[in-house]
Amino acid sequence: MNIPLRTVTLILIALLLAPAVSSAIPAFARKYDMSCQTCHSPAPKLKAYGEEFAGNGFQLSDKESPRFFRETGDDRLTLMRELPLAIRIDGYLRWQPETNKRTDIQAPYLVKLLSGGLLAKDVSYYFYFFFGERGTVAGLEDAFISFNNLFGEELDVAVG
Repeated sequence: MNIPLRTVTLILIALLLAPAVSSAIPAFARKYDMSCQTCHSPAPKLKAYGEEFAGNGFQLSDKESPRFFRETGDDRLTLMRELPLAIRIDGYLRWQPETNKRTDIQAPYLVKLLSGGLLAKDVSYYFYFFFGERGTVAGLEDAFISFNNLFGEELDVAVG
């Protein structure tokens, strides 16, 4: 078993730089003071509650979050305190000891920029952009604007 020194070095660096405990809190969990596991199991897979939350325009029908928006004095203007932005980076390592092939490390294999949230009451957006997919820029993958509870009824429309 002959493992290249470069591979061992990369693995050791990755282990040393990996955090023992992750304290990252995504924008929606931060906004509503909830755990990520409320909507996801495991991330990025959505539970039924997460599907309902996304379908309701990323807003909870029974909970308001005043700290998420700045007071402007204009009831029709909603300014977010923070931009709900996330970056997802995927990579992988493949090693086949029974072959003479080199170790295959692809990182980053996939890089996504995601954002979503409320623009105004019952108006929300969501998009994700592939910055890199297997080494190429793929572009905008998904984007839409949702209008919820139109005309005060249970009517939702998504465009995108």
